[in-house]
Amino acid sequence: MGWVILEITDSSFMVGVSLALRMVPFLFLGIIAGSLADRVNRRNLLLLVSVVMGFLSLSLTFIIYFGFIEVWIILLLTFLAGCVRAVGQPARQSFAYDIVGTANLVNAISNLSLGMRVGGIGGSLLAGLLVGKFGADAGYLVLSLSYFTSVFTLLFIRSPESPDLSEQESFWQNIAGVGKEIKHNNSLLVILLLSGMVEILGFSHQALLPVISRDVLGLGAEGLGVMNAMRSAGGILAVIILSSLGDVKRKGLLYLFVLYAFGISLFLLAYAQSFLLAVFAIVVISGLGAISDILSQSLIQLVVPNELRGRAMGTWIFAVGLGPIGHMEIGAVAALTGVGLALTVHGGLLLFLAASTMIFFPRIRSL
Repeated sequence: MGWVILEITDSSFMVGVSLALRMVPFLFLGIIAGSLADRVNRRNLLLLVSVVMGFLSLSLTFIIYFGFIEVWIILLLTFLAGCVRAVGQPARQSFAYDIVGTANLVNAISNLSLGMRVGGIGGSLLAGLLVGKFGADAGYLVLSLSYFTSVFTLLFIRSPESPDLSEQESFWQNIAGVGKEIKHNNSLLVILLLSGMVEILGFSHQALLPVISRDVLGLGAEGLGVMNAMRSAGGILAVIILSSLGDVKRKGLLYLFVLYAFGISLFLLAYAQSFLLAVFAIVVISGLGAISDILSQSLIQLVVPNELRGRAMGTWIFAVGLGPIGHMEIGAVAALTGVGLALTVHGGLLLFLAASTMIFFPRIRSL
């Protein structure tokens, strides 16, 4: 999508807007989706999400193939896909907990992240090749087939537990319940704020990858595909390292150290003038981003009661939904001042965030 938007508009800001539209539904649907995940069969909800995502990708295939490609159409379908992903995300994390329980939660979320990134390597390389050789419609066709394939995978999964349907409460009472939890649970509130700021400052670098590939390094869609594949590779390496540590006792302290390193890694990408250095920076950034996601999700599920897990993950999705602020802001700053300065500012602010939390919120260090 980022490459298609850049080719049509020649604007890093519009690439940021397109990524923002993919993430903004997380902001206003996150808590609702979390409540839904606590009231319905999570596996069936994930099945529905896969089917709808498959049809949305197939729609983009036909739109591009028949020459109806317009920026507004791509942005609209991207927004709709973001809505569907926002609905499915809390159910996905909570379903992992259903299967393994508390003792193996970090490893379960790590393996979930690992599976996504293993697919991401092949998918990114294949997408870059297809877009470069045949066009974006071929890439979206393969994407749609992958969603339909995931439907069959889900059919073989069984969970030993089912969600608490909270039959004594209405849907809106369920949502009010997580609001009360956030108000009285300071640990949950701080972790959510950290998650949102990390999404704004750290993960927003993704909006600049098409610009880095084309304008800084002089590469094509294939180069962007390799860079995206290395994002997945970095995540895989990080997940393997985290899984090898077993049950980490001081998850909160490790989370803050990861945020420090995340900020420093953005400096590497800011001043990478060669493809190899850029790839190395992307591997490091993506690995640290993967670990930060796993730890923040795990910490949230550990600091809330069992009956609130789905809704708690909905609040995490809400926090992640703040990411569009960073996508649009970093795209605008890069357009005005350059990629290097934009990444440097974000890296510095991420360092400040980690240091401030370490000093003023010692409770997070002890989790």
